[in-house]
Amino acid sequence: MPQRGDAATPDPNRCLGTCHPPSAAVNQKTDLHYGADRSGVVWAFLFGRQAQAIAIDSQQAAEWLVQRPPGEFVWLHVNLSHATAEKWLREHVSIAEEFHEALHDGSRSTRIELA
Repeated sequence: MPQRGDAATPDPNRCLGTCHPPSAAVNQKTDLHYGADRSGVVWAFLFGRQAQAIAIDSQQAAEWLVQRPPGEFVWLHVNLSHATAEKWLREHVSIAEEFHEALHDGSRSTRIELA
C-alpha cells in the first residue's frame, strides 16, 4: 500500500511550484526590488575606515557622498534597470551628464570611477 509522500500518493504538503511560504498571503503586498533596495543600490561598501570593507545601505552611502572623508571611498553596485536608480544617482552622485545620456543610448558599459 502506498505511503503518504510516495509517487503514487501525492503529498498535500508538497509544493508543486505554486506554493507560498506559510506566512505569506496570496494578496499580500510583496517587495519586488529583486536584490536592490528602494534606490536601486544592490551593494554598497565603505573602504578605508577599518581594515575590512564595511557593508552600508544606500542612505549611508548618500550621507558619505555628502561628507567624503579623506582616506575613504565607497563602492556601489547599482541596478540601472531599477526604476529609481538613475534618480538616486542624479541626486547623490556628481556624474557627468554623458553618463546619464549613455544609459539611454543602449550602451552596455556603465562602469565609472570617481576620484
